[in-house]
Amino acid sequence: MELHITEIPKNSEVATYNLKVVIVGDSGVGKSNIINRYCNDQFIQDGKATVGVELENKYFKANNDVLNVSIWDTAGQERFKSITNAYYRGAHGVIVVFDLTRKETFDNCKNWFNEVKNSNNQNLNNLLLIGNKSDLEDLRKVTQEQGKDLATELSKK
Repeated sequence: MELHITEIPKNSEVATYNLKVVIVGDSGVGKSNIINRYCNDQFIQDGKATVGVELENKYFKANNDVLNVSIWDTAGQERFKSITNAYYRGAHGVIVVFDLTRKETFDNCKNWFNEVKNSNNQNLNNLLLIGNKSDLEDLRKVTQEQGKDLATELSKK
């Protein structure tokens, strides 16, 4: 049977399945803007830092089923780490984001990855690594090759 997936308006139908995705990374890497662009097709130039956790939903119809993808946007500041860790519970996937123009955010991806792996969610194997701000090519500090190498390294853990 062929699977047909289409996006549908928010809350237009009751979800058959709910999927939870958590997005993590250092403060200022653009996690909120990735979600805002994906869910609302908007970009906010001067966004504010996320405090605690924010939530966005995106709905899809897959054949006769309705999928609600809940994307949990977490604060990247160190003081919110204990809160963020609790949101891994029940997650079906985690997105780890770094800023291509700030090498330290790239270096910290291993810490984020280890935090996810050390969480209590034993079934959490769907991890995605995203290098953000690729439009700022003149300021880029992390090469595409470095990103690929890290993704390969992390996939073996």
